[in-house]
Amino acid sequence: MALPRGKPRWILASLVLELGRAVPDRRLVEQVWGPPGASSAALRSATSRLRGWLAEAGLGEDVSIEYTGTAYVMYARRTVLDAARATLLLREPQHGPRRFEDLVEAAQLWREPALADAPPGLRHHPVTAELDQMRSRCVVELGELAARLGRSAPVLGLLRRAARDAPYDEPVQAAFVTAAHQCGLRMEAARHYDMVCRYLASDLGVRPSPALLGAGRALHGEEPGGREPAGRRPSPARPRRPLTAQATVRGPAPHRHS
Repeated sequence: MALPRGKPRWILASLVLELGRAVPDRRLVEQVWGPPGASSAALRSATSRLRGWLAEAGLGEDVSIEYTGTAYVMYARRTVLDAARATLLLREPQHGPRRFEDLVEAAQLWREPALADAPPGLRHHPVTAELDQMRSRCVVELGELAARLGRSAPVLGLLRRAARDAPYDEPVQAAFVTAAHQCGLRMEAARHYDMVCRYLASDLGVRPSPALLGAGRALHGEEPGGREPAGRRPSPARPRRPLTAQATVRGPAPHRHS
């Protein structure tokens, strides 16, 4: 579903991040417009447009926006929120192939980091960081389970995209290196491993974590506890550095991924 454009889109994001809680007018203006600010009339007009978009999108019965006189509150059925659906999938007490399918479905709910192009007030919101962390945990568990089940090929694209979006998240990078290796893409895995190690050294001044070193040692056929794998030439495609995520509202049907 295409989201509304302009300020209504960021009002939607702000209210979703505070679902069920009142967001004062001033905070909405700060998060959506930033330091320049905006008038009360501009806020009311943008919110009215958002309500119109919700109605046109067929979400009028699932999502509502109320105004208290000083703040806006959004109420929504959890089934129309990607973040809520991912949370439910990750909480399912499943194992083996069934858990694999739940993790795949949850991981597919992220097309990109949450609110990657949002104003700073929304990108730096605590809930945005929680969404990033949830995606990381999902992807890492998915990669580990896929490796155990020998099913890395179907999820390689998901892992590659997550690794691109979170270049300093070492468990995510290790999951992608392991999956690429298991899929027979040893050269790609080696180039990617070396590239990440170089970024860690040049940008953060640190050595690879045990998880990433373990993926590198397996890649080079070394036993755990062996010497750190030698570096290779970096891949020409450098992963995107910003680390953010997107909380979106979905349509009522079909119940699939945004």
